[in-house]
Amino acid sequence: MADAYYQNLERTLRETRMHVHDSFSNPGDPRARVIYNELEKAENMAQGQQHLRSIEDHLKSVQTLLRQAEHDPSDNRVMNIGHADAHYHNLEHLRMDIRRQPHY
Repeated sequence: MADAYYQNLERTLRETRMHVHDSFSNPGDPRARVIYNELEKAENMAQGQQHLRSIEDHLKSVQTLLRQAEHDPSDNRVMNIGHADAHYHNLEHLRMDIRRQPHY
């Protein structure tokens, strides 16, 4: 039987991945694909109930990429600064929740 926390985490990660995808200025941009793939890996790991620290590592990678995206020239941004910042903070809240889990 699947752990309820992991099921909820998987759903949250799927929703987050879709919201981030919808925020891309150019979804075909290589940086956008890396961000999308990292979120998809985290989602798949949650589905497989893999270690939470490993899932968190993928989220940290996405946060780093989002912060870098904020410094891109305006004509070459993977997403606008406001969206990147909102997604960064959403992932930070998710990471804080992950770290509070007893099996972290």
